[in-house]
Amino acid sequence: MRILSRDRVSPNGTTTSTTLDAGVDAQGNFTLSGTDVGPMVEDVWGHDDYEYGLTISPQDMQQLWPFIARHLVTATGPLTFGDIVKLCETAGIDPKFQTWP
Repeated sequence: MRILSRDRVSPNGTTTSTTLDAGVDAQGNFTLSGTDVGPMVEDVWGHDDYEYGLTISPQDMQQLWPFIARHLVTATGPLTFGDIVKLCETAGIDPKFQTWP
């Protein structure tokens, strides 16, 4: 399910698009995958798109929920993909993070 789709315009007027999808796979794992596309991505990664994702088992999600809830109650902004990776690390969970390129 698409949970985020946004465009960011740089000071020079170029646009970078970000999409983020969340779901549950056939094994019951929580999946989160995203793609950033545009000139700002190319400036950082040397390629015009950057894909990333994570997979968290149902058992690990049970362990992660209290950390997510605590974050949401105290956060000053939205929960980001990076926040979820950090929360996994704090909870001792391997989010099976993958990227391309």
